[in-house]
Amino acid sequence: MISWRWQLWFGVVCYGVFLFAQLPARWVFGRIEPFVAPVRVTGLSGSIWSGRFVTLEWGAARVGPGSWRFVFPFPGESGPGIDFLVGDEEAGLHARGRAGVAGVSALFVEGAVLKFSVAALRERIPMIPPGSRGSFQATLEELRVDGQGVRAARGRGEARDWFIGAPLRVEIGDLAGEIAPGEGHSLQLRVQELAGPWRMKLVAGLKPDGSYRVRGTVAARDPTDERMLNLLRLVGPVDESGQAILRESGRLP
Repeated sequence: MISWRWQLWFGVVCYGVFLFAQLPARWVFGRIEPFVAPVRVTGLSGSIWSGRFVTLEWGAARVGPGSWRFVFPFPGESGPGIDFLVGDEEAGLHARGRAGVAGVSALFVEGAVLKFSVAALRERIPMIPPGSRGSFQATLEELRVDGQGVRAARGRGEARDWFIGAPLRVEIGDLAGEIAPGEGHSLQLRVQELAGPWRMKLVAGLKPDGSYRVRGTVAARDPTDERMLNLLRLVGPVDESGQAILRESGRLP
C-alpha cells in the first residue's frame, strides 16, 4: 500500500512540473537570453509546453515562422519529445519532425522532413553565391544517438537541378543521398548522381569523436570538357581515366 506521504510528494512534484510547463515562453527566454547571445527570437508566444515564434536568427541565418509542442509517448514509442515545425512549405523552406530523449541518455529524431529551395535559403543565408539554384527534400525516418555514438540511422534525400552561382558557375545536377549507421557507431552518408554533367560516388563517415573521412570518385560525364577537368583538379588528383580520387580525413572543430 502506498503511504500518504509518498502520494503527497508525488502530487507536489506533478503540480510543480505543471506550473513550470505553463511559464510564458517569452519570460523564460528573457531569463536565458544573456547565455545564448547569438540567438535572437521575435514574435515569441505561448508557454514552455507549446508555443510559436515568428523568426529565429543565429548570426546571418534566419528561419521562421515556427512552433513546438511537448509530447509524451504511448507505450512502445521512443520517449518524451518535442514536435517541431519551422518555415512555410509554399515559401520554399519547411522542416518538421519530433526530437527528444529515449531511455536514460539517448537522443532521438524521427519522422523529420526537410524541404527547401536554394533561392529561399539564400534569402536567409547571404553567403550562398548569387545565382545559385536547386531544391532539396529529405526524410529522416530515425536517428538515435547516445554517449557511444550512433545507434540507429535511416534516412534519404534528393537534390534536384543544383547549380552553384558566381564566381564558380558550376552545374551540379541531380543527386541522391542515404544515411545509415557506420563502423564504430559512426554516421555514414552515401551520395551518388542521378543526372547531370558529373559521375559521382562518395561515402562520408562521421565518428562520435568528431573525426570524419570522405572517400569516393568524381568524373566529368564529358571527358573532353577542359573546364570540367580543371574543376576536377580542385577536388583532387585526376587519374588517366579522368576521375578525381577523393581521400579526405580530419576532425571537426
